[in-house]
Order: sequence, then structure tokens, then C-alpha cells
Amino acid sequence: MIPLFAQIAIHHESFHLRLWLPLFLIWLLLLPLVLIFLPFVIVGFALTGLRPFRAIAAMLSVLCSLPGTSIDVDHPSGLVFIRIV
Repeated sequence: MIPLFAQIAIHHESFHLRLWLPLFLIWLLLLPLVLIFLPFVIVGFALTGLRPFRAIAAMLSVLCSLPGTSIDVDHPSGLVFIRIV
């Protein structure tokens, strides 16, 4: 399943921000572009010697394994937290 939401929290000495980003809206906006560029990507993979459908399946498996990813960046002056749901 592709990620649907991302939670972003930024804490700085004087600045605090928490956001929930609805990624499913971004996927809906990107879908027409993906469908337009898909034939070019398939031809490009075929010309470089890669198996196009296997490469696309690998990219989709990486995309589908993103939910549950948590990124924490801690610095003395601030903190950034990103969690993909």
C-alpha cells in the first residue's frame, strides 16, 4: 500500500511546527503525469538494457514499503521528525 499521510514536526528554539500532509492528494495529482511519462520510461529502460517491467515493479515495491518510515534529525538548536503513515 502506498503511503497516505506524512507527519512532520519541526522544533526549533523559538519555532514549533507540526503538519499532517495528505500524501494521497499528491498521488492523485501525480497520476496523470505518471500515465503520460510511463511509455517513455518503459522505452528508456528497454534502450538501456534493463527489464522495464521488473524495474517498475522494483520502484513500486520501494514506494509501497515507505509506510512506517520514521526519520529523526536531532541537533542542538532544533529537532526535525518525519513519519510516513
